[in-house]
Amino acid sequence: MRLDQTSLNEHYAKLYARDRKSEWRELGAQEKARSVLLLIQPPVGTVADVGCGEGSLLAALDAAMLARDYVGYEVSPAAIDAARQREYRSPVAFDLFDGEHIRREDDAFDVGILSHVLEHVADPRSLLIETARVARRVVLEVPLDLHLRTHRFEWDDTGHINVFNRRSIRYLVESCGLQIARERIYCPRREAHAFISGRRGEMRWALKRAALRFGGEAIFTYHYAAIAERS
Repeated sequence: MRLDQTSLNEHYAKLYARDRKSEWRELGAQEKARSVLLLIQPPVGTVADVGCGEGSLLAALDAAMLARDYVGYEVSPAAIDAARQREYRSPVAFDLFDGEHIRREDDAFDVGILSHVLEHVADPRSLLIETARVARRVVLEVPLDLHLRTHRFEWDDTGHINVFNRRSIRYLVESCGLQIARERIYCPRREAHAFISGRRGEMRWALKRAALRFGGEAIFTYHYAAIAERS
């Protein structure tokens, strides 16, 4: 698998075409929405969800009445088709983009969202800078996959081609001329662990949740969310 953005776009177009509206994405969207709502005090005006997938996060934020209107950007036509099938309270538009350039003017949005996107793209720094160009504030979330059990790169369909720990994601944000105003590190919900591994997953969730209080980031994957603002 080539890791240039064009090849990655083709991969995700095919992935969403054969796997729409998965229960897994719906489950994850609830906690991702909670991160956004904890970091941003609603209501806000306009929101851009960059890498919106099937619209599960947008739907959750719309249900919570975060913003007046939304635009979702996605590289997969199949994902956009699925997102458009949802029902929303607020005006929601979608735009197919190339994974690199957002066709809007500077400061077009109050908030830009990059939720579980930067680990998937060929050039995360450029996409973060581009999102910060069109949005005054950026909420980002990534899995903290870089820990003692991370060994070598192996491609799989999840497409995590960049790995982060808390230090490296903060470094990435700050190197883009942004400052982190607030942040959150959390263990994904018990339901998410149970969805993957049943009872064993629930036991793993309990262990990870307890370990987070005592430096568990060194050995387990957690999720990191932050709101970044221009310096």
